[in-house]
Amino acid sequence: MYKTILTTNTTCALTTAMVARLVSVLGAPLPEDPALRTFPTPEIVAANEAALIANVRLGYRSAYVLSLARSITDGTLDLEALRVSLLPTPDLRRELLRLLGVGPYAAATLLMILQRYDELAIDTSLRAHVRRTHAQAPV
Repeated sequence: MYKTILTTNTTCALTTAMVARLVSVLGAPLPEDPALRTFPTPEIVAANEAALIANVRLGYRSAYVLSLARSITDGTLDLEALRVSLLPTPDLRRELLRLLGVGPYAAATLLMILQRYDELAIDTSLRAHVRRTHAQAPV
């Protein structure tokens, strides 16, 4: 879910850089190859607010990632319950939209990760492309 939040309102290159910093700063070294690092767990992210803000440099997304990590670690957000949810997709979408930092694009992306393909995840780049290419009003 972090990666999805990090893709919002930015370029692919900046998302890649944010993810790389997140892993570099908060990821644990792999035992078999200490040069490589794991993706940080919610517990690690939640416990390292200062490092997240100062060193990972996610901008306004830091609050979103921190909120998500805390929600997972305190049990407010149950990822397994989302995965196996029997809620109709529109209701599940509403649940996702309640998460800090999750807007329509992120919700649609997360729904696809949850194998719900009712919506397209349309980001600002695609919207701009459609405007340029088809000279239509904003999508």
